Amino acid sequence: MQISMPVDTRRNKRKLRREFRQKGYRAVYLEVSGYPPGKRELAHEWLREQERASDRRKRWTFALIIVLAMVAAAVAAYLAAVQLKWL
Repeated sequence: MQISMPVDTRRNKRKLRREFRQKGYRAVYLEVSGYPPGKRELAHEWLREQERASDRRKRWTFALIIVLAMVAAAVAAYLAAVQLKWL
């Protein structure tokens, strides 16, 4: 029998979020169905936040790669032009 923990206080939410962070995404994902109802809802919310953060990181990483590739191409073109004495 699991003891239900009131989740509605800020302090308890902070403690649970810290616990989730320490366990990690995968462990919380696998254990979420066994949590009591209040903790389960907070775990689902935390998992969604982690997924959104992961998506943002992927999007920004992709954009950064594109920008760096464009800068590298511009530098290569400039150096080629200097080498061929076009500039």
